[in-house]
Amino acid sequence: MSLTIADIMQMEPFANFKLIAGTNGIGRTIETVNILDYEYTSEYNPAEVPNSFQKNALVLSSLLFLKYQPEYFINVIKKLVDYRTSGLAVKSIILKDLPKDVIDYCNKHSFPVFLFSENDGYFENIITFITDEIRQSADYTHFEEKLSLLSQDNLSGLEVQRIAMELFPNLELPYKLAAINPQLNETAFYKKLKHFHKVMKVPVYSFCNIYVTALPAGTSQIYHDKFQTVINSLYLNEKSCYTGYSDIHDKMDEFHYAFNECFYACTYAQKQKLPQITFNQLGLSQILYPYRNNYWMNRYCSQILHTIQSYDRKHHSSLMETAIIYVKNGADTIRTSQALHVHKNTVHYRINKLKELIPVGNENDFYEQLAIVIRNYLLN
Repeated sequence: MSLTIADIMQMEPFANFKLIAGTNGIGRTIETVNILDYEYTSEYNPAEVPNSFQKNALVLSSLLFLKYQPEYFINVIKKLVDYRTSGLAVKSIILKDLPKDVIDYCNKHSFPVFLFSENDGYFENIITFITDEIRQSADYTHFEEKLSLLSQDNLSGLEVQRIAMELFPNLELPYKLAAINPQLNETAFYKKLKHFHKVMKVPVYSFCNIYVTALPAGTSQIYHDKFQTVINSLYLNEKSCYTGYSDIHDKMDEFHYAFNECFYACTYAQKQKLPQITFNQLGLSQILYPYRNNYWMNRYCSQILHTIQSYDRKHHSSLMETAIIYVKNGADTIRTSQALHVHKNTVHYRINKLKELIPVGNENDFYEQLAIVIRNYLLN
């Protein structure tokens, strides 16, 4: 995660900062903080601001050097835009408002400019705060990259162990991982995670807008107590979250399996609207999830889905809907007809039509093929 102008606008130290121009640029990334605050001298020409500002820097200034030459402000802004800085925060000592030409230029180039009073913050404190936030954001990005590596299949056992110990240095065997989807927007998600890391030392990491943590396998009460600690610390309501647990593992070089298991289970829980589920409860989806984006799986399923959906479009029929309900009801035609509110003979007719459309090597393969295609379709 990168720190942005929009992020700092929601943070307490910047509550009284007033955004004057460049609203469309609040998504700009902040990578550092620079100061533009030359004391005014007769020899200094503010039109010649040196190229001393870093790309993606939030620039702080009291603009003291413009005291007697405020008309040079537009030149300063143009140079900051040219240097590709992130924005400008002005302590309103000299200027109480921005000139119209500056506002128009900043809006045109989506360059955010803030005004804040002398009582709203010292430069030193602002720099310290933002620098700390940037460091934390860099840490989150680093850990997200490590988790992303675990989702791949090309790591050696030693690499897996190294990542596991970096993320969870106190992890004991046996263990299980939990993935928690808090159903928050991205900004709220990272805000909670940052606060959590500041007040607690229990390792919790982010990946694809979910929280990932490790739990002692022990008894169900032991890991549930630990899980509850995490939930409470993040100020989340357990009932409003979707949680996926991995199976229990007793080897550190299986950590990437545990990670993927909890992630698949969490995704499944969200799609099925289940509060929580363990990977070994996914049934056939335990096999389908890891391969749902595989070329051969996609090719196989896409061909059959395309055939069914094309038939429905051409004949204004409901074969796809019937196939989904049929598979969800384990090939029970009575329950399928009840769910669809049609006669069972209608279901039999539609199933026979599906059998005509789906190429099978043998009559007994039909349901297995249809089930794989539909279950894979529901996972994506």
